[in-house]
Amino acid sequence: MQLLNCRYFNAQSVVNKTGDLHDILYNIAPDCVFICESWLHEGICHGLLDPRNEYTIIRKDRLCTKGGGVCALIKHRHAVVPIDLPGKYSELEILVLDFVKFSPVLRVFVIYRPPHYYVKAVSYVRLLTECLNSYQSNKKNVHLIVGDLNLPYVNWNVFTGPSDDINSIILNFVIDNGYNQLVNFETRSSNLLDVLLTDTDTLITSLTASPPISNSE
Repeated sequence: MQLLNCRYFNAQSVVNKTGDLHDILYNIAPDCVFICESWLHEGICHGLLDPRNEYTIIRKDRLCTKGGGVCALIKHRHAVVPIDLPGKYSELEILVLDFVKFSPVLRVFVIYRPPHYYVKAVSYVRLLTECLNSYQSNKKNVHLIVGDLNLPYVNWNVFTGPSDDINSIILNFVIDNGYNQLVNFETRSSNLLDVLLTDTDTLITSLTASPPISNSE
């Protein structure tokens, strides 16, 4: 499998950090940048994010309300195919991307789960794990889940957490499908909110934390 140099951050609005984003894209020049809480909307064009047009931009903006959203920027030299999800998953803030020239195919999920804990949030998590189960069912692929699940009380070292439905549903999905959480440092204040989950231990060769971009993670 090819090696990819990737960057991830939770932006809390990437528009007011475009200078920092451009520094990452054109000076660090990673193969991929994955962003949660992009806060993008249809009035913001791709050219604002990548004025040099060096990356393929794939995004899922939150509809109707401010905030949320996920975005991926992938160097043009990498063949990536976004998977179109059925309408029943339209409320999910998720991207499903296949790096098709990898062998086996690398499927990446970029996810943001809003930090809600009420009845609708439980339905959201059930829909999210249903979607993940549906699109990681091809065991010929290798899978990577990156994003912010907003689960500050999960102990990823032993895969335990609160017994409420939200934490339990996500932990059961992770355990049942043999994923490992590779992030082992705090990502916001003293909380570990962001995940890098893989079902193939050898997929990631190194992982490091970088200083935050402004008020991002």
